[in-house]
Amino acid sequence: PESDIAIRAALRGALAAGNSGDAAEAARRYGLWVTAHPGDPGAPAAAHSWADALRDVGDPGAAKDALTELQELSEDRTDLIAPISLAWARLAGVPPESGAILELIAEDESLAAPDRAEALLLRAHLYRNQGDAPRARQVYEVLIRDVPGQVGAEAQEGLAETLSIEGRIDEAAEA
Repeated sequence: PESDIAIRAALRGALAAGNSGDAAEAARRYGLWVTAHPGDPGAPAAAHSWADALRDVGDPGAAKDALTELQELSEDRTDLIAPISLAWARLAGVPPESGAILELIAEDESLAAPDRAEALLLRAHLYRNQGDAPRARQVYEVLIRDVPGQVGAEAQEGLAETLSIEGRIDEAAEA
């Protein structure tokens, strides 16, 4: 069961479950694999696949359970914790308790740029939700300028919503 072939087969099983459309089974299998093999060089990629499966399942409770499990396993492995944290924060609607972990991910230069950018985006959403529109606007503007693709587009939407909250309707419409 611990041979290299068996370890890779378990990972392929998780991929197959995801490809067959069973997101819950894929999430379960990826979770088992990552928690059993956190030191494997493929663990960060598997953690991203786990996070994608959790997003597909759409259950914030399952994502929170996965995050808790990973934090208990290895609190210093932000490369494993980051994708699950981002999935949980999104699924849970960026709850206030996600602020600290989002800040940690955004500032950790050892993490991949897309993870850091998404953490900043979610942090900006949290600022907006907490009523700190000027701070949210600043972060959104940086993301729009520096991050292309989905994160930049979502930052553009966030900026428009923030300007609207501030009563700057003409600027919101322009954004």
